[in-house]
Amino acid sequence: MATKGSVKMAETTGTGFSAGAFRHREAERPASRPVKPGQPVRLAEVVVFSPDVSSLDHFLRGLCGRVDFDLSGLLLARLELGSERAFQLYGLPVENSPEALVPDLLVARALGALLLYPWDVPFLRERAETVADWYGENYDAPLVVLAFSSRGNPLPEETFASGISLGPGARVVGVDLDAPESLRRALVVLVDMALERVAV
Repeated sequence: MATKGSVKMAETTGTGFSAGAFRHREAERPASRPVKPGQPVRLAEVVVFSPDVSSLDHFLRGLCGRVDFDLSGLLLARLELGSERAFQLYGLPVENSPEALVPDLLVARALGALLLYPWDVPFLRERAETVADWYGENYDAPLVVLAFSSRGNPLPEETFASGISLGPGARVVGVDLDAPESLRRALVVLVDMALERVAV
């Protein structure tokens, strides 16, 4: 459930996030780790939050083709762009309080985050909104909320190109978990948001 003072988005999306929590703060990021010989260069690390494990696994397999590691509370996947470059994705199911479960260093070093938002499951929606509010209050990196349903993309197609703004730090886009192209376009929105913050 959205926190006190949150800005309701019922007119456009039916969601309730604290839009004011998403702000741009200047912060230094930890230095990237060296690349081992033979490994693809990591273009970026992206955190993927989900209120349930099954949707997270579905998303990562749809975007990357497979899940490389399924550890306790962490799924690892990689979206390879040819043989030399890749996006590293860290899947974090958040079924309880995010403060207690999410590794801070992992989130702080990421390019940004994706958050799965189950449109037609009310109790999972509320759980996702809690994560969105917590993220916006604690991190300056961009967040893209991925609204999905059992019937595919629940949002009008015209909202997809840039997403629906929740403030300077977050947008909502609609996706179809069974359509890899839809998932890739959502990742492009996150990259675009990160690039918008680069000083010219």
